[in-house]
Amino acid sequence: MTNYNEDPYDTMWFTTFRATKKVEHITNNPKIKISFPSHKEGEIYEITGTADFALEEEVRNKWKWWMLF
Repeated sequence: MTNYNEDPYDTMWFTTFRATKKVEHITNNPKIKISFPSHKEGEIYEITGTADFALEEEVRNKWKWWMLF
């Protein structure tokens, strides 16, 4: 999965195809933990939360933005 986030303190967006194991896992259990490296060497950020899927129209609007990057 690839992320696209304009604001790290707002909703986090991740793009993926629907027919993936990750989507199946999230559908069955929406509790998630995301980890990613800090700017400081050896440190990692971890975020826990609940995943959800955007409406198709919202995805199309966001995808246009993602294509610009």
